[in-house]
Amino acid sequence: MKIPKVTEIAKIAKILWWVLFVVVITIVVNAVVKNFWITFPMVLGSSLLIMFYQKLILNPNDDKNVKQPDTNEVYAAREKEIIRIAVNKKGLVTPTDVAMSTELSLEHAKKYLEYLKESGFVRLKIANNGTYVYEFMGILTEDEKKKAEAI
Repeated sequence: MKIPKVTEIAKIAKILWWVLFVVVITIVVNAVVKNFWITFPMVLGSSLLIMFYQKLILNPNDDKNVKQPDTNEVYAAREKEIIRIAVNKKGLVTPTDVAMSTELSLEHAKKYLEYLKESGFVRLKIANNGTYVYEFMGILTEDEKKKAEAI
């Protein structure tokens, strides 16, 4: 049996809520009007108009899972978080390390690390078990900094 995703469950719950809304309002209005065949289309049509207004006008991106790109400030803050993690891990970081130490998902942690790799700040290594390890080349110990040669 396939387990539905949370978004699918939310959509089903929203539909059931609208059905319940139509039934309850129909019962209430029908008590006053006393004619089901006038009440039901009137309530159904009104609720559909409200639903479409809410969907199209108020929340146009509600079901599209549109994620706004990070602003420069947010990106810079996340980059600093990742660098702090790399310093604590002596320059070697996995996407799991980043995901566990930040609010980022594993997928987003990997995307940030890939971006840093493509920018030339990080080198990609592969561990024996196939895990990607990102090496921050600019992170040195104090001893390595002292032993650096003048150019």
